[in-house]
Amino acid sequence: MARAAVPSSSTKPRMARAPHVQGNRRLRLRYVVVLVVLVWAGWRFLSIEMPQLSTLRHQQQSLQSQLSSLKAKQSELKAKVSEFNNKQFLAEYAARHFGLIAPGQQLFIVAPKH
Repeated sequence: MARAAVPSSSTKPRMARAPHVQGNRRLRLRYVVVLVVLVWAGWRFLSIEMPQLSTLRHQQQSLQSQLSSLKAKQSELKAKVSEFNNKQFLAEYAARHFGLIAPGQQLFIVAPKH
């Protein structure tokens, strides 16, 4: 014969929890986990990523100024190339810098005063 369990006076009967109470605890645990992950991600962004972003911004500004100066130099060099493509300019440059003369011209050398 099986005996029915009778609660003794020294032990309190254990009440089964309602299913919605357990669901609320799981839901709270999920919120806590999500909150912890968000706090960690925010801390990581502010402490690690922000200084790197600042450094990259400074590098970008430096490279932008370098690029603009190189573009200006490129336009100057293109202007010089177009000048050297001009035959008259090339003849004057050769005469001035190298003492070359065209056929039919005479070269005069002027001595400096002492």
